[in-house]
Amino acid sequence: LCFANPFEGGKLVIVIFTSAFSLYSLYELLRMNANMEEKLKKLNGSLQVRNARLKKSNDDLDSFVYRASHDLRAPLASIMGVINIVKTEKDVNRVKDYMKYQERSVKKLDDLIQDILDISRDARLDLSVEAIDLHRFIKNCIDSYSFMKEFKHVHIELLIPEGFILYTDARRLKV
Repeated sequence: LCFANPFEGGKLVIVIFTSAFSLYSLYELLRMNANMEEKLKKLNGSLQVRNARLKKSNDDLDSFVYRASHDLRAPLASIMGVINIVKTEKDVNRVKDYMKYQERSVKKLDDLIQDILDISRDARLDLSVEAIDLHRFIKNCIDSYSFMKEFKHVHIELLIPEGFILYTDARRLKV
């Protein structure tokens, strides 16, 4: 700002003009600041939504890894059980039967790995809903563990009626 005697030629006009320009500049800065704060609030809200989605995705991934590792270990435990039995078995025919059990466990493990790969690839696709006989599905799951040494000590009572139909994505249910 320029302070001057109003009677000296033209200095008063410069002071008024400079003051008006400074006020206008201040007004524009405050307006731009308010706009930027509003944009920042919107971006923060969007970031919070994305962070929540990311956290859910991470939680889903943790859950999937836990289930998948458990499901991968079960056939391996079955295979190890058959190997331990075969080590002490003298009857060749029984050994052949055990090898069939082991083959089933290896097939189950291979199927599970393929299912995990399929789900990973298809995770962004829609569900493929189909009718599943839940009793038969669970029976097959139970049967896949029947060759484990300790299985004969387990009592399982399947209370789902035969023919009970569940509509879901079979591939994802298996995993």
